[in-house]
Amino acid sequence: MTRFSALFRPLLSAALGAACLLAAGAASAGDWRTTKAMDREVYFYTPERLEGRSAPLVIAVHSDFGNAQTFAKTMPIYQYADRNRFRIAYVDGTEIQRRGRHRDWNAGDCCGDAAAQGVDDISFLKAAIDGAVAQGLTHYESVFLVGHSNGAMLTYRYACTHPETIAGIVAVSGTLTPGGCADASGVEVLAVHGEADRIVPWEGGQGDTVEDFGFMSLRETLNEMHRAGANVELERLLRGRHAWGEIKARFLHERGFPLTERIADFVDEHAFR
Repeated sequence: MTRFSALFRPLLSAALGAACLLAAGAASAGDWRTTKAMDREVYFYTPERLEGRSAPLVIAVHSDFGNAQTFAKTMPIYQYADRNRFRIAYVDGTEIQRRGRHRDWNAGDCCGDAAAQGVDDISFLKAAIDGAVAQGLTHYESVFLVGHSNGAMLTYRYACTHPETIAGIVAVSGTLTPGGCADASGVEVLAVHGEADRIVPWEGGQGDTVEDFGFMSLRETLNEMHRAGANVELERLLRGRHAWGEIKARFLHERGFPLTERIADFVDEHAFR
């Protein structure tokens, strides 16, 4: 096994931790720290009462054209970390050429710079998870991936590659990329998708922004995950579109409570403690 220190090196700079805290806009009592996995930053939030203790870990995987800091602002699930007793980590994808801080993921055949470059984001996520487990911060049975769009596609792909290292995934506005799912035994899956999504269409096929690529439908995706051994739940939003802000607003309108609360409760229900 590769030595932990090579995969997950803490950065001792207090300035970086403070920058992450400010970028997230957090007012919660707790500790923000920046670490590295495979030379990429991982931004951790630990509630004060969980310091020095193992706890469930939620890894937030941003969308295409996003990054860890903006996802922390728009998906502030750390606000539930104290109540539901879990850690949160926001991770960064590969920087998109000529797009500044915008980043994406290699989730398979779709989409963007990371896929074109063959970036190994599966190994990056596994390094982050292995590092957290080696540090005693969590157990594999208590790790959850939460992804949006391109990030959701990566969470599906990870669940089908290393199901033994996670408890579950939350996939928002994303589907499996072609190739199917060999094994997702025991993985809990919460899919959140809008019927009015025109980027990754509910019924599959080509979306509005990616040419010459046919997405799997939600039905095909969830059937494939079930066939591979996952336990599947679906939040179907009748008028939900694709963007995180639209999905978040639609979920609140149709369900009467925040999407982040639903995600936090899903983690609480399925985490091994």
